[in-house]
Amino acid sequence: METNSSNLAPLNPAVNDGAHIHMNNSDEDDRGQPGGENSMEPVPLHGSVLENVQFGMRLGNDVTERVWNLKYAIREEGLTPPSAFELVQIVLCGENREDNLEKVRWFHHFRAAHDIEESVESGLSCVKDAMKLFPGFFLSFHVVTMEGREEFTLAMDASMLNARRFFEENGRKLLLRALYFCLNALNPNFLAIENGPLILVECESFNWMNFTVGAHRQLQTELFSHYPTRVNQARHYNTGLFANMLWSMGRPFFPKKQRNKFQMGCKTGVGNLNEFFLKPTVEIANQRFLEALAVALEQRYYFASVFELPSDTRQQNH
Repeated sequence: METNSSNLAPLNPAVNDGAHIHMNNSDEDDRGQPGGENSMEPVPLHGSVLENVQFGMRLGNDVTERVWNLKYAIREEGLTPPSAFELVQIVLCGENREDNLEKVRWFHHFRAAHDIEESVESGLSCVKDAMKLFPGFFLSFHVVTMEGREEFTLAMDASMLNARRFFEENGRKLLLRALYFCLNALNPNFLAIENGPLILVECESFNWMNFTVGAHRQLQTELFSHYPTRVNQARHYNTGLFANMLWSMGRPFFPKKQRNKFQMGCKTGVGNLNEFFLKPTVEIANQRFLEALAVALEQRYYFASVFELPSDTRQQNH
């Protein structure tokens, strides 16, 4: 079991203009512990945007060919095609042709079933609604630079979920919609998709008293096991019997390549994640979360609006 976390740094509350935190480790021993001696320097997002535009416009021949193969398969199956950006995302994350087609079907079904409007405004509204229903669940959305690469990071406190609200107050739909937009924000460009997001989950008080196996299964089977993403790491902190049991039950639903990315029993060394992220108040932390989420969603929807798939050199054969 993994017992160390990576260096964590919430988005600087004073920075809300599209910057993210660059972390320089002044003490190598502090690596793996949130709250270590770090120099946090805001770095403009614009350089990253330009780099990712260039990457998106020169997809490797292998990726381009696989995307076109998927486009032809979608046509043959009579499916509703997603955007060119989403096609690339699916190909980068999918395992094979059938898995890719399943994700195409899932995108269409999920958006229709949950009235998803792909926009920054809709995403922020959905997350705000979920924050009201499950206060304290969303801890932080931030970007850190680790070993020269960006990691889009989502931190949550599973103990703040509530099964009664999930089942009785339209909570299922609200939470699924909010988490969908968080996943979109974790995958705002092709480099981020390639690198994979970092997901942090506090589990110390997560037990049978506040959630159920059935509720967890719905989140997993309706969203997490279908959304096209390549999780870099999913670290679960202070896990007890309930969280460990849920992971054992859910493990078969995830691709084999992803299963070793999920780590249980992690420790921060400085207490719970909520103590680290919800400062100085929950309200300010929520605002910080929404501001960072908006930056990432804006980037994703910008790329989706301008990206064009390179021509298929074999198109004369179709």
